[in-house]
Amino acid sequence: MKSFSYVVYLFLLPLSSIANKPDISRFQQWISDSCMPVIISVNRPMLMGDYFSFMDSIVKSNTKSDSCLSEYTIVHANPWIIDSLRNTDYYLAKEKGKRITDMRKIELFHPGDRIGIPGREQSIQIQDKLDSVWLDINVPEFRLRIKRKDTTLYTLPIRVGQNKMRYLETAKRIVSLQTDLGEGRILKANKDLYFVNPVDGKQFATTKRDDGYITEMPIIPWLETEIEGLRNGDMIHPTTNLNTLNKAYSNGCIGLRESDAWIVYYYAPPGTKVTIRYDLNSSNERGEKIVLKDIYKLSEK
Repeated sequence: MKSFSYVVYLFLLPLSSIANKPDISRFQQWISDSCMPVIISVNRPMLMGDYFSFMDSIVKSNTKSDSCLSEYTIVHANPWIIDSLRNTDYYLAKEKGKRITDMRKIELFHPGDRIGIPGREQSIQIQDKLDSVWLDINVPEFRLRIKRKDTTLYTLPIRVGQNKMRYLETAKRIVSLQTDLGEGRILKANKDLYFVNPVDGKQFATTKRDDGYITEMPIIPWLETEIEGLRNGDMIHPTTNLNTLNKAYSNGCIGLRESDAWIVYYYAPPGTKVTIRYDLNSSNERGEKIVLKDIYKLSEK
């Protein structure tokens, strides 16, 4: 894999021109014809609210039809971006004495930051690795594992659906809140978020945190799943209440802390295989075999 330290060309493009004017013909043509990496140098602060439009403008500037360049390959070529996104986590910021009320107003990129745009060869290598990633979710263990073939890359705590029936206004009927089990895939990543309480069908834009503070909802994409060929409405998304992790608490969705949701988003693009299982036989941190609590009481059925 080529290192960006070998790059000869350095683009010093105003960030505003990339984020707000993606149709830059000279930049497009150079990227399209080049097989070499490029570096974009940030020359003004960029807020989190502009992040996705900025990334989209870079990808759209690559007009070559056989290119593997995507938001995912760019970020994996610049792992520091994931670290910066993870640091927008409300609770991580709180530990550092910062109070985030609106993620959109966080300064994500700073003047002097450099973003390496991978060439075709590196993009293909990154994409090949992403294509071998899959998600392994064990409901009674409250764990989501990001795996590359048989290797576990991350083990993340989650919350899962409750063991009860409830009327949901969005479904117009009484439904089971258990997280559905089976094999499937990530169908799509929802960036244009529109938050609706499934219980009463009402829209909302703010959330009450565990510490009692009310903030805007985070803008981390929600991942829609398709399990056993069905779009059942169960999403993989961030939760704004850490106290609900390691519990059967949701209306069926799989919730993660904000920092972990960024990791899942960038390792599980649409098409990623997902396995949601119910395995009571597990092991603890010391490797000792344990039997998990049967939270859905499936052994009694």
